[in-house]
Amino acid sequence: MENETLSLNIKPGMATVRIIDEILVHNNADALELAVIGGWQCVVKKDEFKAGDLVIYIEADAWVPNALAPFLQKPNSAVRSYNGVEGNRLRHVKFRGELSQGLVVPVTDEINVLFAGTFEFSYDARHLIEGDDVTEILNIQKWEKDIPASMIGKMRGISHLRFLRRISLVSKISIAILNLTLLMVKPFR
Repeated sequence: MENETLSLNIKPGMATVRIIDEILVHNNADALELAVIGGWQCVVKKDEFKAGDLVIYIEADAWVPNALAPFLQKPNSAVRSYNGVEGNRLRHVKFRGELSQGLVVPVTDEINVLFAGTFEFSYDARHLIEGDDVTEILNIQKWEKDIPASMIGKMRGISHLRFLRRISLVSKISIAILNLTLLMVKPFR
């Protein structure tokens, strides 16, 4: 039997189940460590995770519900909502000089999340495997900056056809100048 290579096909999503590749020491903080997941570095609480742990990795620029990560809400700030979900945008942030490129959530036996105080959502995490996309399950969304109402349907700059016409006109003028120059300068024989 030949050696078979197992290729893990991780689905693209804002929140996926991953395995921590390694845990590194945070040089500027005693209570923090660095978890490396698929090449991405995340700052985590010391001794909360170890290499080989199954976790949920949430990418930067995700809209994370307050029920899942209430610590993302700044103290004394207004509650923000995006597409009807109260939460916050997850950004790339430096903690004590080290870049954190996402959020690591532990996979427990059961993940219970309270959405908007209306109902409790329960999911049996024992069925999760590496590569599973849990974006929809956790109600996480891709955050995109809103387009101002005054900009919707309008194009800034020159249109494609006007741009091509200008290039065509410039090239015709350049060719005409080149021809005139060649006519004026005749080689001596």
